[in-house]
Amino acid sequence: MKRWPVLLIMLAAVALGLAACSALTPAATPTATIIPPTDTPTAIPTITSTPNPHVAGADCKSCHTAEHQRWSTTLHAASPADVLLNQEHDTAELLTDECIGCHAPFQAIQFHIGDFVQPIDQTGPWMLVDANVSQWQAIKCEVCHDPTSSAPNKLAFFDPATQSYAAVRDTTELCEKCHQAGTDDSRDLKGSVHEGVQCASCHFVMGTEMSLDPHQACANCHPAANPNHPDVTQLDTTYLNPESQNNIHFVTCATCHTQGTPTPKP
Repeated sequence: MKRWPVLLIMLAAVALGLAACSALTPAATPTATIIPPTDTPTAIPTITSTPNPHVAGADCKSCHTAEHQRWSTTLHAASPADVLLNQEHDTAELLTDECIGCHAPFQAIQFHIGDFVQPIDQTGPWMLVDANVSQWQAIKCEVCHDPTSSAPNKLAFFDPATQSYAAVRDTTELCEKCHQAGTDDSRDLKGSVHEGVQCASCHFVMGTEMSLDPHQACANCHPAANPNHPDVTQLDTTYLNPESQNNIHFVTCATCHTQGTPTPKP
């Protein structure tokens, strides 16, 4: 029975020791999870240098300088002002999110049309939303080229609806993703004198890639295709005059030969 006081004294000493240790150990600092506001557009990734230049986010123009320069002079590089402040278009057709899907596909998931231009009506006057203009990337390289693809020329279509790449068989299938038959942007050659010709055959002639200007291409086939045919570059088509009613994409023999196609000379 005399052992109990000794045990009580020992237990008390242990308890005091534990209390002292607890006092010396700092309390853990509580952590907080920061959740970004949901109404803020997703930030565009910063371009960084990489060992492999053909990766998503690489700076294309640092290597493809000439191609980028030619691209910058085409409608694929159209600014938001060029696209959204076109009075003739905006009066005839209401601006919608579809405009972004075609002219700035990488911004389609982040923005609505009202984020770039106001008011959304057909009377105007229209003004750009300055706060978002810098986010506009137009139809940039990666819309038609998947940096990670093993396909020839890395051809692929960036689908703004799925925000992913879709494989394409050739340049014509790629171009038709936007220039769809039956729309006002159609470039469908079916039934025309150029049916079966690849888009790249005229628009991407060797040495002038990304020019999108077919004027230098006609000589590749004409007059070699028919040396007795008049100079096609002087015919009444949109090639000669953008205001012509005879779109070069849809022109047929009957466009000029209204009385029937003459028998070719030997």
